[in-house]
Amino acid sequence: MVKKLKQVSRRVNEIVDEIHVSEVDESAKIVVSEVIHGLSTIAGIEGAYSLNPNIKDKPITEFGFKKRICSVLTNAGIINFSMLWFRIIQGTLIDVECFGKKSYTEVINGLVDAGYIFEKEQKD
Repeated sequence: MVKKLKQVSRRVNEIVDEIHVSEVDESAKIVVSEVIHGLSTIAGIEGAYSLNPNIKDKPITEFGFKKRICSVLTNAGIINFSMLWFRIIQGTLIDVECFGKKSYTEVINGLVDAGYIFEKEQKD
């Protein structure tokens, strides 16, 4: 299984590189979001948040985040929700250069408020 997952990982990285240099239509973005959600669920790495399965991908600029946050995210190559969600579930969003805890909290709260992600109930 590990070998297969490594192959999937390599192929996903190749596709990401292709996507960065080409025009991607809305239907392809939806598929990407579904794949990210499926893989993150299998891996159990969604952490404290879960993805609303009924959402559509959209540019980060449409969430009403502060201009600085959008600029920092865009400079890091995070231009739409699916890319943002991927960084959240990887736990690497906070590692984006010039992106601190305050910005992270604002983004998470904005996504929760927009209904794109849900806070998971904490188990005692």
